[in-house]
Amino acid sequence: MAEQRPSIAELIAARAAAITPLEETIKAGGASAAMRLYREGVGTQTDLQNRLRTLGYDELQIRSLANQAELEALADDIADGIAALRDGVRAKNITIADFEKELIALGLRGEKAAIYAAREQLRIKPAAGT
Repeated sequence: MAEQRPSIAELIAARAAAITPLEETIKAGGASAAMRLYREGVGTQTDLQNRLRTLGYDELQIRSLANQAELEALADDIADGIAALRDGVRAKNITIADFEKELIALGLRGEKAAIYAAREQLRIKPAAGT
């Protein structure tokens, strides 16, 4: 009995099925790049939304991705603020008490700010007996 060959329609369907995941990967990669640009301060929310529209996202997906990008940008900004304040403490430009106050002003919970302050205090204070 001769081996049955797939029909042309079956071959085309198989190729189309293989291409779809690649398109989704490219789309997701584009969204990731657009969101990273926004987090780095390149463009506005409107620019981000337009980039996502160009990639083929619908309005609900765009709102969701834009909200995610906004939260990630906020987290990045706070991390940068913490790093700058740490640099200030280590350069002796601000006191530990001011460091802690500024961390709270950035939005950190008091207990988390106290932990950061304690860590910096231990970095600059020599251990007893040394």
